[in-house]
Amino acid sequence: MNYIATAKYVNMLDPVSQGSGAYTADNVVDTAGYSYLTVVVSTGASAGMSALKLQESDASNMSGATDVSGTTIGTALDIDGGTSTLPSASDDEIHVINVDLRGKKRYVSFAATASGTTLTSVLGVLTRAAEATNVLADRGVNTMVDA
Repeated sequence: MNYIATAKYVNMLDPVSQGSGAYTADNVVDTAGYSYLTVVVSTGASAGMSALKLQESDASNMSGATDVSGTTIGTALDIDGGTSTLPSASDDEIHVINVDLRGKKRYVSFAATASGTTLTSVLGVLTRAAEATNVLADRGVNTMVDA
């Protein structure tokens, strides 16, 4: 089965020019009914980041949020076995965090700290749905085309 064909997309952070300091998601990901979450952080012109991680909570407003183990970029291991690297002061970087949702809390957000003005967008992709849907709104998109 092609799991991406039944994925749900969540625009966690609309593309924004973020000044230095801490910031969090515009939209929290409700993971109910899905087994995996992939978070894609894309940076454009960047001063870099000093922190980037995912957080989880049982509440949709993220009250009592705790860090999701193994998702702190800069200390977590990457898929090559080395220490992951934070977005640097360069253009056009993509950083990906994959999360097996088994045993995790229902709601997931991200927290980041920019070192200076950084163009950033964050997309969450939920896969392995308990029940697949072909309704665009349920999939989190405006348009989807299969070729």
